[in-house]
Amino acid sequence: MTPEEILKDLRGIHLPLTAETATAPGFSAAPFLILALVALIAAAAIWRRRNHWRRSAAARLQNAGMAGSPSVAWAQMLVLLGDLARIGRAGAPPSCAHLPPERVGPEECERLRRHLSGVIKGRANG
Repeated sequence: MTPEEILKDLRGIHLPLTAETATAPGFSAAPFLILALVALIAAAAIWRRRNHWRRSAAARLQNAGMAGSPSVAWAQMLVLLGDLARIGRAGAPPSCAHLPPERVGPEECERLRRHLSGVIKGRANG
């Protein structure tokens, strides 16, 4: 047999191309979907970690609001203000934050609470 005769016999073995075999063999969307899912989970984890300080500060502010006396609430809010200032989130404290403890009343506590609430919610002035 000559090489031409061998090739002639082999030509009948090949199957014709169909729409299914014309695409790249082994292509699957699964790796791209898995990659997108991993990226989405990572983005959610980053967002949650980035906003952890807000949730923690809001819980601490709520606990300070439940304090029995204004002096205890005032002390807790000043500690929270100091902690927020340490991480660079508090901005300038309101003027009532510099009052001596004997001059602190419910109005000053409310002003400091509103300032802290604004800082936690992301408003510049509070």
